[in-house]
Amino acid sequence: MEETENTIMPRALPSSPCFPLMDLNDDLLTNILTFLSDAPFEGADMDCKSSLTHTLPYINHRIQKLCEQDFLWRTVLLRLLKREPYLWEEGVHRVLKGCRRESRRISADTNESVSNKKQKLAAQKREGEVEENGESPTSQRREPKSEEKTKSKKSHEESLIDNTVEQMILLSQKQCQSTSPKQNKLGLHITKNKSHLCLFQQTVSTHLRQTHPIFYMPGTVRLGCVFGLHFFEPRYRVLISEVMSSYPVGFRTGDVIDASTEGRFPEFVYAHVAPLAPTNPACIVQVRQCHIYPDGTADVLLMPVAYVWMERVWERPNSGGLACGRVVRMGKEASRALERSLWGSTRLDSADWETNGHGNNEEEDEDDVIVDGEGVRGSIHAILAYLAAREQGMQEFENSENNQE
Repeated sequence: MEETENTIMPRALPSSPCFPLMDLNDDLLTNILTFLSDAPFEGADMDCKSSLTHTLPYINHRIQKLCEQDFLWRTVLLRLLKREPYLWEEGVHRVLKGCRRESRRISADTNESVSNKKQKLAAQKREGEVEENGESPTSQRREPKSEEKTKSKKSHEESLIDNTVEQMILLSQKQCQSTSPKQNKLGLHITKNKSHLCLFQQTVSTHLRQTHPIFYMPGTVRLGCVFGLHFFEPRYRVLISEVMSSYPVGFRTGDVIDASTEGRFPEFVYAHVAPLAPTNPACIVQVRQCHIYPDGTADVLLMPVAYVWMERVWERPNSGGLACGRVVRMGKEASRALERSLWGSTRLDSADWETNGHGNNEEEDEDDVIVDGEGVRGSIHAILAYLAAREQGMQEFENSENNQE
């Protein structure tokens, strides 16, 4: 077939050069992944799925291994701590304090073995082999200088991450050496090559994403403002009984709750927005004072500490209709927007909100008191006095009715 002058012949498009990404070494490829990937709960929508965990690992086996590199997860943690310290710094602090508290508990339960070890080290010290910490005198004298130089170059976020990872590894070693089943509360079994990944997982599971029983009653709550409730429904009697079960008897009979006893205040979810369904906002509240009566009813003082999104809701079987839910904490901007919509202003804008320890669920230092004990005690006594007066008034009313009959 002859070609005419008007015939347009197709031309092959020039092939664009393809960058040989997989030809790079692992170090360069890992650094590239730190810029390309996002981590779970990193976006504004707080999605648990991310490219680092749900996309990149499925490219090939090599990328999958690189996505588990500890350097990559250290970079993720640093990025999250700088972008959203309201969520992540508080969460890492919770893990750090939990590790220290569990380490002290293990040490207290193994005093005899620790004492034997000290005696052995003291004997070795007398022989000139090692000093009390099990290291040679020369290495011990040199170590603090190198540590001081390293610490001076680290940022606040890097120091926090390194301290937490160090405590996690020490606790994991103690738990492996311990034979008591009570001494595996956190269940940490980590190694140095995956320590930052473990820290990320612990922060998510203990702080960012939690499962709690739910008290449902539409209303308004405000972070940092204590309020009281009276539980009388069977399902909420179950709730308060379970929440307070691990705390001393005094905390269940009206004493002001001290977080240092168990490391954190008892807490549950207060769903104050109807309907009780996923994607709706709710609030985590801490029990600051509680009085459970013999019939299971209870008077409680609650402190709202964090707004959350309801991720999943279900009804627990054989509980009288008690709902449970998995929730995800809101970021600071979302919390501000919600509080402004409810109250027209937000306490999160105040500079002293975080410095005063509001929203921190862990045990506080002595100078970081969140609630005045006398104020709490007076508030709950006022509630009890009101309930007693109401009951007395009802009895007088019934007596007058009976007399009239």
